[in-house]
Amino acid sequence: MPYIDGIEINPIKNLYYKGEEPYSPKLAIKYIKKEFKFKRNSYKALNAIKFIILLNNINCFKNKINAKNLWKAIEKMYGKLNLKLINRYLNKIISFNYNFSTNINNYTN
Repeated sequence: MPYIDGIEINPIKNLYYKGEEPYSPKLAIKYIKKEFKFKRNSYKALNAIKFIILLNNINCFKNKINAKNLWKAIEKMYGKLNLKLINRYLNKIISFNYNFSTNINNYTN
């Protein structure tokens, strides 16, 4: 769960840029790709967690803006032991890729 527990971090811009100027065009592209991947996967993790929360509990968690903080709030509410099964399925959801042009129902049925 690297996007939930903080193991995976946003790429460090200073390694690719000096101020606002990239060290090279190649490094700028590499940084943009890594940043996009991090943001996409973080968003997937956040939404996967929100998806598993029952609708009547969503108000308790709607102010959480990243997966790590949301996961901590869920652990506090439900306890770590009850979350082992959720964790297993959450990892499957996060690692799962689908074509955005195709309806998600085709993958979940």
